[in-house]
Amino acid sequence: MGLMDNMKDAAMGKMASQNPLVSHLLSMFGGGNPSQGLSALISSFQQKGLGGLVNSWVGTGENQPISPDQVEQGLGQDRIQQISGKVGMDPNTVKTKLAEVLPGVVDKMTPNGKVEQEAA
Repeated sequence: MGLMDNMKDAAMGKMASQNPLVSHLLSMFGGGNPSQGLSALISSFQQKGLGGLVNSWVGTGENQPISPDQVEQGLGQDRIQQISGKVGMDPNTVKTKLAEVLPGVVDKMTPNGKVEQEAA
């Protein structure tokens, strides 16, 4: 991993760490690597029929809103429960808060309209 990759991961980590829900979520998906977590998170939403929605956050156009139920659809009930336990909020609050912040966070973590791939 080169210097630019390290800088990018540090910036992504800082963005995620500003919101404990997002931090736990990306950690779950990426094993502590924010770039991998973001890619896996987006993939999870795409695989569960929410690709158009999540792609609007990644792209350079307007971010489409997401409902708490769609957050649960994209993440799965088990992940919602895990985050709930880690942050001490009930699952419905977790889904609502994630629905509020995910579009903006993913948008800011993909400033060029795409998920940056890890260098091999």
